[in-house]
Amino acid sequence: DVVQKVMNQTKIQPETIRYVEAHGTGTKLGDPIELAALTNVYRKYTNKTQFCGIGSVKTNIGHLDTAAGLAGCIKVVMSLYHQELAPSINYKEPNPNIDLANSPFYVVDQKKTLSRDIKTHRAALS
Repeated sequence: DVVQKVMNQTKIQPETIRYVEAHGTGTKLGDPIELAALTNVYRKYTNKTQFCGIGSVKTNIGHLDTAAGLAGCIKVVMSLYHQELAPSINYKEPNPNIDLANSPFYVVDQKKTLSRDIKTHRAALS
């Protein structure tokens, strides 16, 4: 698993990651699989719940096909630069096949300012 390898090689603890830019296409099958995979990796390091925001640029600008990954990367870079997480617009309720309450993640459904007290903010791309 790529995420697991990155965690092991960088020695970064998931609890220090404030945001994950997910592939998140809003599908009933794909989103639960992606979140379950991320949760499984994070659970190897922590049992904390809802400490890491998750979202997808696709809710903001649509799916850009082959440029979707680049758009997500730009969103992450700008979020860290401005120390703010952009909301996933049009988010109403979680997919019933996703157990957010017991996962490390929460959906960023409104603009969130990252704490100025923390020197280093980290984000990840899925």
